[in-house]
Amino acid sequence: MDILKKQHELSKQKPAGEQDQTKPAEFKICVIGATGAIGREVVRHALKEPKVTQITVIVRKELEEWKDAKDKVKIIVRDDFDKLEEMSGMEEIQGCQAFICCLGARVQSGEENFTKVDHSYCVNFAKLAKKVEAPYFGLLTSGYMGYFLPPLYMRTKTACEKAVKELNLKSLHIYQPGLLLNRDNDLRYFEKFASYVPFIPKIDSSHLGLAMLKNAMALPAERLALYSNHDLCQMHAEHQGPDLMQKSMKNVGILMFVQIFSKIMTFALNFLVARIVSKEVYGYANI
Repeated sequence: MDILKKQHELSKQKPAGEQDQTKPAEFKICVIGATGAIGREVVRHALKEPKVTQITVIVRKELEEWKDAKDKVKIIVRDDFDKLEEMSGMEEIQGCQAFICCLGARVQSGEENFTKVDHSYCVNFAKLAKKVEAPYFGLLTSGYMGYFLPPLYMRTKTACEKAVKELNLKSLHIYQPGLLLNRDNDLRYFEKFASYVPFIPKIDSSHLGLAMLKNAMALPAERLALYSNHDLCQMHAEHQGPDLMQKSMKNVGILMFVQIFSKIMTFALNFLVARIVSKEVYGYANI
């Protein structure tokens, strides 16, 4: 199965007359949210990638693991990410071919902070990428936006995707993973519990970071593409050699069954919850 023909892509059309972008011999990336679970994985894989010659990270604090890689990692520390467009003239920003946004906060941090980090700052970073005419922008959101998550989470992620799309970037790639496994930055008990539930789409944080980096380095020509959890798992497998790729292909049928079963179970549980709420609040269960 060709990843680039996936079901959830919205558009693969290049503007008339536009040719495929030439792949640079040296590659520079700019990452925001680099201290988070996925951002730090992107940076770790980039440090091991010979073709990546510069990794610019925009952060509030520096990670200890970067101190021995100052020749490759350019660290920009800021108290906030309100006016990122003003950074367009900085040497560390100039020449970056790929901008990768991995920002994310906990809903428990409060509506104001969550909305600022997961919406406003992401859009600001996208505006910076547009100002420097970056050929690639990657946005990490979520593919697990079902009824089990807080309305604020779903509303903010959806609004963020919409706002970034409206900027008409040269090439926008939206990553919608499922449940994140093996976070290295913190422990989330719901994710730990849900990791044992078989029908929930999930992906290892390191695998997701590698898939995002490799896709960015390929500088795909699509103007707009969305990647589901299944797409991301397959993308990671493609970069791990023919044996793992063959194993992944054999499991396509199983994965499709799991996805269908997941949708059925989600609908059934939502219906059940709706009936319970209706009965508790209104005294009847007719919906």
